Amino acid sequence: MQIGDLGPRVDGLPGPQVEMSTGSCRQIGSFVTRQVSSVTCAATDRNGKTYELSFESDGSPMTLRRLRQASLPSVRLRARQIAQIECRLKARAAQVRPRDITAFIIRCLGEDDGKPAGDQQ
Repeated sequence: MQIGDLGPRVDGLPGPQVEMSTGSCRQIGSFVTRQVSSVTCAATDRNGKTYELSFESDGSPMTLRRLRQASLPSVRLRARQIAQIECRLKARAAQVRPRDITAFIIRCLGEDDGKPAGDQQ
């Protein structure tokens, strides 16, 4: 494997590359008692390349975190959110009074879109 095969660089170092694969993992220990002594995984990608992972615990209790998968915002929604943040920063720089911030942001967003603010939904 060459350095270029590892994926994009992160802070100048080769970063991880996502490769879809199928396989299984095996855990020795108990999530209930938060004591897991080892985890081993083996997987194969569609080209037949195998991947293996082995983890050995140092014996300290583990910390459990529940992860929630959420859909990514659409490109249009994300662009709108960025525009709103930029308008808030402009309002702060212009020292707009708190009671006038909403009107300022609406005007700012209308200027950014090139449309009158009343046409926004």
